[in-house]
Amino acid sequence: QSWLLNPKFNINNFTSASFSGGLSNFGDIGIVFLKKSISNVQPNIVITKDEASQLVKSKEVFIAGWGKNIPNQKTNGLKYCGTSFINELGMHEMQIGGDSTSTHKCGGDSGGPTFMNVNTAHKRIERIIGVTSRGYDMQSNKICSKGGIDTRVDAHFDWIDQEMKKACTNKTRTWCKIEGIIP
Repeated sequence: QSWLLNPKFNINNFTSASFSGGLSNFGDIGIVFLKKSISNVQPNIVITKDEASQLVKSKEVFIAGWGKNIPNQKTNGLKYCGTSFINELGMHEMQIGGDSTSTHKCGGDSGGPTFMNVNTAHKRIERIIGVTSRGYDMQSNKICSKGGIDTRVDAHFDWIDQEMKKACTNKTRTWCKIEGIIP
């Protein structure tokens, strides 16, 4: 297995004392390439640039994570799924869930997906729209109380597509019937 971190990402930006929370542009997204192809699982589809206009505030989304259910709980490695909504939408990030009463993300969910159904002529309508980055409020006593921040996949579409193609050329990727992002 190998992985790529977005070159714009810098962990010091959102762990610094000057960052208190909210939406930003940290580029907190990466790509993992497996050593062996997996052929018995249908891959998820990434939202396209054309479909990205369907990302709107209050839109229903589906989240998955392996983190905490409540702030002071230890993560137990169980997968949790739920229905939530886009509470705030920025150019590069979005807030999923609004407060502790809504289904939201918490510690241990980082890297997990957020899905949304799109209007499309294609048979498959579910798209990956975001990747969990962090809590909305970075104060430790509030980290799970205001939902989570996702990095928007569409904001990094070109970088992902470029790296997927490059990985086929340099043989980092094992499956290259489609070299870029799977349409």
